[in-house]
Amino acid sequence: MTNALKKLSRFLCLFYFSFSAYTLHAQSLPVYIKQISKKFNAEEATIRINNKLADYSALSGIADTLLLKVELYQKKEAIALYGKEEGRNGVLLVTLRKHADERRGTPQYIYHKNGDSTYCEQQTPATLDHDTTGKSWLNFLVKNLNAAAPVDAGSPPGLYIVYITFTVDAEGNVTDLQIPEDPGYGTSKEVRRLMKTSPKWQPGTCNGNIILYRAIQRVTFMVNEG
Repeated sequence: MTNALKKLSRFLCLFYFSFSAYTLHAQSLPVYIKQISKKFNAEEATIRINNKLADYSALSGIADTLLLKVELYQKKEAIALYGKEEGRNGVLLVTLRKHADERRGTPQYIYHKNGDSTYCEQQTPATLDHDTTGKSWLNFLVKNLNAAAPVDAGSPPGLYIVYITFTVDAEGNVTDLQIPEDPGYGTSKEVRRLMKTSPKWQPGTCNGNIILYRAIQRVTFMVNEG
């Protein structure tokens, strides 16, 4: 690394951006449930949100960005797990994220090691192939992700969403990968494996200077009922 890059890499940018794998468009949870299973009747099923009983009407108010996982259990599996009374019409389990994107929408600052900050009048995110639309990220996932990982681990039909944060350094390397919450069924393990195969990114910039860019992405596994 050159001296100039070493100097610039002392900065840490706290901007965040997000694209989803197998894109989840902004739509209500009941719509996702119908995509997962045409047989499951969520209106009749027992619903638990963060393990608390809830009404069907509560589902429409949950933004997809708050979801960690959604698990669908049909009658037979539901009775085996939760008993005849609760499981007779199936069970829908919704688990919400504990760590939402708290910095989304905050001022665009970078913070230096000495505690000072710099306001970015012009900033560009770290990108794959200079693409800001998410297409390159999606192509990377399609080519390299084992989308069947949760099925291989015995998951029920549902959604399993892995949020990851990582730093893109001054040379475009992905470092310091973190997964704040694990939806289970081998999904986080698969995403860690995936990111080890990541190509180099184009570094982010602040006011024309290369910076360390802290990014957030999500990888969504959808397990459809066969």
